[in-house]
Amino acid sequence: MDFAPDSTIVACGHNGGNPYLLKLTGNRTKEMDFISEREGAYTSLWSDTSGYIVAGTSGGSMLLSKIDKLGALVWDTTLTAGFGVDVTNIYRVTDKAFLAVGSARADTLRDGVTGLFFVYFDVNGLIASKREVLASYSVYAENGAMDNSRNLYLSITRKVGTGKPIAGVAKYNDDLYKLWETDLYNNQNYGAESLGLHYSGGVVYLTGMTMTTSGESAVNNSFIAAINASNGDEIWKKYRENSNSGVDILQNGDATLMALNRNCFVVSLADPADGTDLGKIRMFDGCDSYSSTAFGTSCAMDYGGNLLLGGSKGGDFFVALKATDVIDEF
Repeated sequence: MDFAPDSTIVACGHNGGNPYLLKLTGNRTKEMDFISEREGAYTSLWSDTSGYIVAGTSGGSMLLSKIDKLGALVWDTTLTAGFGVDVTNIYRVTDKAFLAVGSARADTLRDGVTGLFFVYFDVNGLIASKREVLASYSVYAENGAMDNSRNLYLSITRKVGTGKPIAGVAKYNDDLYKLWETDLYNNQNYGAESLGLHYSGGVVYLTGMTMTTSGESAVNNSFIAAINASNGDEIWKKYRENSNSGVDILQNGDATLMALNRNCFVVSLADPADGTDLGKIRMFDGCDSYSSTAFGTSCAMDYGGNLLLGGSKGGDFFVALKATDVIDEF
């Protein structure tokens, strides 16, 4: 989900089991949409005045496509790794070159070891290089960010054998050599996932899910954490919503952290200095995170300082724009 150069809203996902791209005007009118003939989903996009570079998954392979500004397919291609790819994120490297990172999703039930699939390609679909990273355990990378030195930061979830998933973050240089990897103080008796990531000013901010105890049972809690981008040291980590998972994170105009929780689209606000809770933004009154059919997947800020949210509600593709001054503190 992103904003096109003309300030319109562009979102991607799937519709009826096929990769889907949607463009909306400022007044929520559909200006263009595209449904691929392939099965699968688009999971990330980049846009300029000529069209859209979109990436995702099809049949367990990485899917890369270019769609022009009128909604016509210019090219698309699939690339197969030694493991199933459920999500692909793209990062702009130069004006005409991109890096795609493919991974399984942390909550899939895929058998065998999964890893990372790095692909450099250009706007014409030419593949410059490919590289698979595999270890003796499974690695999942749901999101990431690139700094001005082309260092890549990935939200990492690791799973060794039948053990519980472990949340973390890793840094790679532009040659895709891993510089460091940090676990986020996980309880080995419970699972954790690292999902959303945002980079700013030498700090990596993450959000995800950590299971914690509640009486005699275990419950999901979303978390927000800050990591020193230079050495991977943890600066702080705070827990947020019960029965939820943080899925995306960004900063608004005054640098406040805004972490989107998956269930009910609850947005947790935090001070970037120390993680102090600054309130919440709710999309729906009375939404029960334990049984909700409203699931957030991504968020962004528009040029007017409003919060753009994307996901699904009641099984339908869902996009909403909400003012950030509506804060429900509880």
